[in-house]
Amino acid sequence: MAAFLKVQLTLKELNLTTEESKKGASERLKKACTTRWLSFDSSVKAVNSEYEAILQTVYALREKDPTALGLYKKVKQVKFIATIYILDEILPLLSIVSKTFQKGTIDFSKIGPTLEYTKEQLNKVMECESPIVKLKHDLEEGKRLHVLEIKVTDPMITEVTNLLKNYFSTLIENIDKRFGDSLPVLTALSIFDPLRVPEKEHVGFSSYRQNQMKVLCTHFTSHINGEDEEPKKQEMAQMVTEFAKFKYDMITLKKEIPEECKPENAPCAVSSLEWSLQKIVQAAHFYLSCIADASLATPVSNAWSERGASCIKRVKTRLRSRISNDMLQTLMYVSINGERPSEASTTMKNSVDNWIKQKKRRRLPRVSNTTRTGSLLTARNDITVQDFSCQTDDVPV
Repeated sequence: MAAFLKVQLTLKELNLTTEESKKGASERLKKACTTRWLSFDSSVKAVNSEYEAILQTVYALREKDPTALGLYKKVKQVKFIATIYILDEILPLLSIVSKTFQKGTIDFSKIGPTLEYTKEQLNKVMECESPIVKLKHDLEEGKRLHVLEIKVTDPMITEVTNLLKNYFSTLIENIDKRFGDSLPVLTALSIFDPLRVPEKEHVGFSSYRQNQMKVLCTHFTSHINGEDEEPKKQEMAQMVTEFAKFKYDMITLKKEIPEECKPENAPCAVSSLEWSLQKIVQAAHFYLSCIADASLATPVSNAWSERGASCIKRVKTRLRSRISNDMLQTLMYVSINGERPSEASTTMKNSVDNWIKQKKRRRLPRVSNTTRTGSLLTARNDITVQDFSCQTDDVPV
């Protein structure tokens, strides 16, 4: 760290006169290095802007530190520099997508347009090859990277150009695979946001989001198989009828939305859409309640994968090494989507009561709280200890 700051001061002639300014720069650099997985975009920008200082630092330490020597050989390669330029161009676009899925700011109606914009921008970058153009410009005489004396050949440029095209095309393909047919369904869920419903006097109230409702009906009735289409048509008609009634309920709910759930206070703990879906679950709407349940349980937040990894760590090592995929998925689902302990107290009490009623069970004697050692030992000796692995009654042979 000290060597890097010294090189940085020399290269940029920074005038950090006070100890506080030097300490602040050191802390920001340390934080970016230790938490780069949380701010990949910022880390790449930092490496791109401070590339000369990083290269000079590992070069100065290469003789005493084998790690620095290995880093120097990697960092000085044209492929590494080109990768940084490519990531510096692409990560701001992906950050827009990531922010769209942050909890408290999720708007289902914006997911589709955001993805379309991102893919269009990725195609433009791939066609004009702007990262490679910028790299060539910075390597020219008198430019930023010319002093590093990095040798660039035509095969190297061809290699990084192919890397750019393959990476961008694969990324666009993965975005399409990730969403696929589910994107219209996610977008259609925005019809349950009360803030989007027009007033009853509005000309578009009667036909409000009919196409989106058809998408939801088709999706949530796809489980009905058979040659006879009549059951599916009846269920779809009932869904449409429930939604037609719920439109009037949303006009009332619009006036009852808490201030902390409104978009101007984003990010919110609970958005207006989530608040409305919770109201649907509580109301007597059979088909809409099924849709609301599925919507609330959908892991659309970009933190879901991180929380899922944390849930795996909470499983004991012995169980984690022997557990099946189905059970692991169940434990993760309960840990992520389960109620908080204070909210689940009633559920836990009912479960225990039901467990006790299934079979007449013996209760262990209470341990006396007396301070006398003899009586305490006597009370403890009366307790029957049974191995947890024995789950059956002992039957004499």
